[in-house]
Amino acid sequence: MSEIIGKDSVKGRLIREYIEKDPLRYELFRALSDGRWHSTLDLWRTIRRVKKFGQLVGLVRVGKILAQFQNVAGEDVLERREGLDISEWRISYLFISIVNDIIQSQPAPTEEKKETVSDGEQPEEAENQEETDEGKDLL
Repeated sequence: MSEIIGKDSVKGRLIREYIEKDPLRYELFRALSDGRWHSTLDLWRTIRRVKKFGQLVGLVRVGKILAQFQNVAGEDVLERREGLDISEWRISYLFISIVNDIIQSQPAPTEEKKETVSDGEQPEEAENQEETDEGKDLL
C-alpha cells in the first residue's frame, strides 16, 4: 500500500477516528467492509438494535452518518449510487483493506457492558425482553 492510501496516512487516520469512537459507526462500517453495495435500509437492519445514548437508531440517522462520513473522508472512500427510491453505499476497493484493518484491530466499542450467561443459555427475563423488543420493531 502506498503512503497516500495507507492506514497511517491522513485519510487513514480520518477513517480510524470516525469509526473507532462510536458503536453505531463501527457496526455500520463492519457491514460495509465486505466491499459490496448495501442499501440504506439493509444497513439500518444491520445496526437497528445498537443503541446510542439509550435510543434506538432510525433510518434517517443511518443516512446522515453515511453522508457525514462521505463529507469527512471524501467521495473516493465511500461511494454512493442512487436509484429511484433507494440509495446504495459501498467502500471503495482502494480503502477496503484499511477499513478491514481498523475493524479487526479494534474490539467493538460498547456503550454499556452486557451480562454474559454461562453454558450458552439465556435467562427467561432476557428471552421475554427479546420478544418485547421484536414487537416494538413492528410499530
